Amino acid sequence: NKSYFIKMNTILLFCLIVFATSSSSKNLILIGDSRYVQMSIYYIGLPWDGRNVRTTSPKSFQGYSIQSTAQGSASYKNFNEGGELYNSVINQLSKAAANTNVLLWLGVNSLWDSNGTFNFYAKLAKKYPKLSFHAISVTGVDESKWKNVNNNQVTNFNNNLRKLVNGSGSVSNLRYLDILYANDPTRIVSSGKTIGINKYSPDGLHYDNTGYRFLFNAMVEKL
Repeated sequence: NKSYFIKMNTILLFCLIVFATSSSSKNLILIGDSRYVQMSIYYIGLPWDGRNVRTTSPKSFQGYSIQSTAQGSASYKNFNEGGELYNSVINQLSKAAANTNVLLWLGVNSLWDSNGTFNFYAKLAKKYPKLSFHAISVTGVDESKWKNVNNNQVTNFNNNLRKLVNGSGSVSNLRYLDILYANDPTRIVSSGKTIGINKYSPDGLHYDNTGYRFLFNAMVEKL
């Protein structure tokens, strides 16, 4: 009867709201290299020790609750068991609330090893099945300023990482989060606009605060 269908629709709507809320957690943990170091300290305002960002408590920022572990020149090896940053990451992840979004942004220091990066990501996701892990596409460089890195390497890394995350060895709580426009590592999609991100990179690798704002927005808009 009519009242039955109204009741069932109400229950369904409630379930959808609960699902949407749980899937869009405002708790963020940032794990990465020097780009996350700068985003963390200069844009978000997290504390650091002069070399590393290793927060022990979250900071409220733009409606999000954010923690971070990051280090300049870091690759997945710094975070793996026995690495310098391992204990900090484990401490943050083990205390994180369910559905916390873990934004993984490594690779520019290890473009030759997408497999190792993926294996690290997958290991964390398997260890913490109640958290949501996101392998973020790596942005490129200004090749005129960085002779030992080129954007073809970045594109190959991203394509390989995407295939691994989405492939047969995939983990249910790990997904590829693509912030690029048309697979171009020098352009991102942020606030509905295509941004030439190198314009906001003084040294061709890192970004100014405007660039980090575009990057942060691009990441959280994809969650």
